[in-house]
Amino acid sequence: RLEIINKTVSAPGLYYLGDVYVYPSHLEGIGLTMAEALSCGLPLITVDFPPMNEFVDPSISKAVPVSKIYSRADGYYWPKNDVDIDALSRTMDSYCINRKDLDKLKKKARVYAEEQLDWDKNAEKLLKQISYIKISDDKVKDRAEKHLHNYKKKYNRNIKTLIRDYFPSIYSIVRNLLKRRK
Repeated sequence: RLEIINKTVSAPGLYYLGDVYVYPSHLEGIGLTMAEALSCGLPLITVDFPPMNEFVDPSISKAVPVSKIYSRADGYYWPKNDVDIDALSRTMDSYCINRKDLDKLKKKARVYAEEQLDWDKNAEKLLKQISYIKISDDKVKDRAEKHLHNYKKKYNRNIKTLIRDYFPSIYSIVRNLLKRRK
């Protein structure tokens, strides 16, 4: 029942192999794979703790309770959490028991992603919010709007640049792995 796939897979990855995306993360910065899974039409099961639960729409996805919240020994600034394993198991079972509803949930997940996770739509909303800010120094406001426009222009073109600039450790690992393959 478990298949281990050890290879590089181009977008959209292996999401098509599943029906539900299970993501009981202990510690996360943002969890972009949840947005990817939703955009591939997969409902989510994740932990009810930020930022993971921020992607949960209860009509298509489920947030599982946390059994424990604690700090890492190295003082890392985000707390870790442990998901309630029994609740996780029951939640996964609920999708199996209600398998007849999966096609409808998968379509709703895709619609949700198109409506809620579109960068262009969200960037426009953010620009609009910035324009409403009352700042005594117009230069600050103009700089914020300029940075957002530049970010949108730069990163819409090149995902590699986005990963390099915002996730340098991941970029370095991938770059080194690719160099070794040559």
